[in-house]
Amino acid sequence: MRPPLILVFVFVFQIIFMEPLLHAKELIIKHPKTGEFSPIPVKYVYPPVTPNGSLWEEFNSGKIKKGFFSPAQSATKPWKIAVLIPHLKDPFWLGVNYGIIEQAKRMGVEVHIFVAEGYHDLIGQLAQMDEAIAAKVDAIILSPISMTENDSSVAKAKAAGIPVFMAVNDMRSDDLTVKINALVYDMGRKSMEWIIADAIKSKRKSINVAMLPGPDGAGWVMAEVDGTKNAIKNASINVNMLEIKYGESGPVEQASLTEELIKKFGSQMDYLIVCNVGAFAAVLPIKEAGLLGKIKIVGNDLVRDSVLAIQRGEISAASDTRGIDIVRVAFNTVINYLEGRLNASDIPHDIILDVLVVDQSNFDHYPFSGSLPPENFKPTLHYKPNEPRY
Repeated sequence: MRPPLILVFVFVFQIIFMEPLLHAKELIIKHPKTGEFSPIPVKYVYPPVTPNGSLWEEFNSGKIKKGFFSPAQSATKPWKIAVLIPHLKDPFWLGVNYGIIEQAKRMGVEVHIFVAEGYHDLIGQLAQMDEAIAAKVDAIILSPISMTENDSSVAKAKAAGIPVFMAVNDMRSDDLTVKINALVYDMGRKSMEWIIADAIKSKRKSINVAMLPGPDGAGWVMAEVDGTKNAIKNASINVNMLEIKYGESGPVEQASLTEELIKKFGSQMDYLIVCNVGAFAAVLPIKEAGLLGKIKIVGNDLVRDSVLAIQRGEISAASDTRGIDIVRVAFNTVINYLEGRLNASDIPHDIILDVLVVDQSNFDHYPFSGSLPPENFKPTLHYKPNEPRY
């Protein structure tokens, strides 16, 4: 069910016309023009790992080595990299887009970004994978739509001699060269742990929570739900999950789903956990219902509008997988691999970044540059060094 037309209009009006005014309070986020970044704390996972496992299963079965991932040296050859992502409908994936282009420029390599139409567009992403393979690219970075349905295309690329590196979204294929991601399981777990700690501070012994995790069946959604359930299982207070409601992660869809939860549960809800852009999209329906403050919003992942809403006190907290940092690590791993800088024994099965949480207590010192692109960045699907600009 869609929200009333007036609600959608007000929501769009707020985003398009009011956002520039809200940006006046925004902290300046500095991105070095050179694309350099500070060493990123990571966990390297080495075999043996669970066959065809999720990132969480591999993390729990493999050999773990903690370290720091430093920027790779520039490429010595004009490599051509293909990157496949599910969509560019929300600011999270715009940040991923920025991180890819930033590192392609720093490395001096060509990159083509293929954008599917959303999590319903598996057929489209599989066709884009075929296109990348036919183009004989040197490597592919894949953010898969499905945990398992992309497996055959990864196997096809491997058979063609093209290494595939997974980034941002999880999948189970053992034909991948390296997986690079944050533990989305931890995103769900840490958001729920923040809620539990907040409730304990208020001396509450029981709370009601609802959750809008994103599209059903997506690997990252399944992992965040599992992490949330684990935190509830280990909670020292009673946590009642009223409903987990799945749906597309776009702002209008998330606003609609929020309104449905409000109609069903109203003030029974104490906390609402919402995926990336859904967190700021949930603010307006809750505010319109007069429940902002009664219902505390916690975001799973971070986008610019969520940051502003945390700053204004409309969103209480957000866990953050740091999409830009993930693709920085992924892109640099690809270049090191293609350049032959890694011995076979040095190549991990997975590279895992930590999930962070931001709220009012650490807002002023939070490293937003690993999550948010420059405000003026526009979608860019191709970069080639020395290509003429018109």
